[in-house]
Amino acid sequence: MDEAAPEAHIVYCRSQMLLDRQKYESWRDVQVAYEDYMTSLGPWSAAEIIGFLEDDWGADDSRWPFTRQAIADFFRSGESRLVCPEAERSVLSRGDS
Repeated sequence: MDEAAPEAHIVYCRSQMLLDRQKYESWRDVQVAYEDYMTSLGPWSAAEIIGFLEDDWGADDSRWPFTRQAIADFFRSGESRLVCPEAERSVLSRGDS
């Protein structure tokens, strides 16, 4: 398996939001990787992702899709994907709606 890249894409799908450190040539390649792809940003460093989330969600990272600590842990890990826990719960709780 390839080593995870030092930058990640923020990927928005209908069913989830995630950070993905796979290496892609373009956003079209990201789109192919996710059946329910909506859009993506990046690739960005951990600092750039944190800056974007601060600008978008405010300074309190408890309101963010991923906390600062989760982002730091993800970038230190060998993992290539980090799925937003809130997105996982909302997909599971949708039911018949």
